[in-house]
Amino acid sequence: MLFCRLRPRCRPTAASGTAVGMRHVAPKVAIARRFVGLEEITPRRRAMKTAVFTRAIGVGGFLISAGLLVAATPDFSGEWRLVLPRSRAKDKLAQQWMPREVDKAVEQNGQSLTIKTHEINPRGEFSATLHYRLDGAEAQNDTPDVKTRATTRWSGNTLIIETAGSFQGSPIRVYDRWELSKNRRLLTVHRHFEGPPGRSDQDLVFERVNKKK
Repeated sequence: MLFCRLRPRCRPTAASGTAVGMRHVAPKVAIARRFVGLEEITPRRRAMKTAVFTRAIGVGGFLISAGLLVAATPDFSGEWRLVLPRSRAKDKLAQQWMPREVDKAVEQNGQSLTIKTHEINPRGEFSATLHYRLDGAEAQNDTPDVKTRATTRWSGNTLIIETAGSFQGSPIRVYDRWELSKNRRLLTVHRHFEGPPGRSDQDLVFERVNKKK
């Protein structure tokens, strides 16, 4: 029995019930349990596996979110023409300023956005080229009549352009929200204006003239 005390995992055979014929089976059982995936998991090992799994989910979720954020940023590049019947003036001042014709050539390249506009409205006809930064940096756009500073930011797949400046000595502010349709054929610009002689809101709908190459 001294041998059995030194080898506690021994057990007597059913035939003898003594140390004679004893055999050591625990290692074989442990190997078999590992082979079929039944190895006992201690609380410490369970906690370690849970922590690793949680970190993996967190990293994976971050990468997926980042990928979705990049994928949700649309490209507005192309040539656009105002669709007057689908556009809307939301107040009397906006009706007075509603353009009759607008053509835009948009070039979006990395973190830069260039918009060339030719417009005919009740006040006359004009053309302008405006430059913006898509990384949040401020952009300056000056014309003989208007001096402005503009910043941009993304809200999902909507581009928000905030412009502040002065016209004939009076402060003005313009808030534009650019949205691209799912089929990339329509561009909607929701515009809010503040300045003399008041506030106005317009929804300007543009149709793509040619597909981006």
